[in-house]
Amino acid sequence: GDGSNSLVLTKLIQGYGRQRLPKIALLRGGTINIAANSCGVRGSPAGLVINLVDKYRQGEAFETSWVDTLRVEKRYGFVFGNGFIHSFLEELYGAGKSPWMAAKLVGKGIGSAMVRGPFAARMFAGIEARVVVDGKEISHRKFAALGAGTVSQIGLGFKAFHRANESPHTFHLLGVLCSPFRFAGSMPRIYRGKKVSDKKMFETVATDVRIESAGPIGYTLDGENYTGPARLT
Repeated sequence: GDGSNSLVLTKLIQGYGRQRLPKIALLRGGTINIAANSCGVRGSPAGLVINLVDKYRQGEAFETSWVDTLRVEKRYGFVFGNGFIHSFLEELYGAGKSPWMAAKLVGKGIGSAMVRGPFAARMFAGIEARVVVDGKEISHRKFAALGAGTVSQIGLGFKAFHRANESPHTFHLLGVLCSPFRFAGSMPRIYRGKKVSDKKMFETVATDVRIESAGPIGYTLDGENYTGPARLT
């Protein structure tokens, strides 16, 4: 699964240093499997293992994808998020981790946003922070969420990071600027990997982002929730 992939990749990168990593097989054993879906990996964990073993025994070439990683503190992964992205996963893990429950929470969040309900207010509490992108401070200070990805998907088929592969060794950075009510109307565009209005979302392609807040920053990396420092890179 995504969290296991992140934990194993972190240890491998720390151990291998500047050496080339071995090939990594993503086996889709998790709840949402963002990295595997973005790389076009389909099938069950057992079926994927059987296919890999058969190819290895028969000397067939493996189909591979090259994907950059994000580094957040000393952890490595593919998708970073805070604000409502972090809040959504906290709700999901409290309710029971499953794709069905994730889809149900998305629907509940959209419905609550439409009527300006308390669930959406809690989910979209957001973050106030100073954000520096590749050495240049951006003008925005309040965000419903900040997200970054080196893969296109953010889960459940939503292609939020459609510019992730635009340039080598970069990631797609997003900052949601609008209210939950206004943001809900953009979900179909995000699902299809389309650009959202600049009034609703700040976006750019970057290599280095620094987030400075008044207190510790809760965030998720590949589905695992962490509490980071007030100054996060």
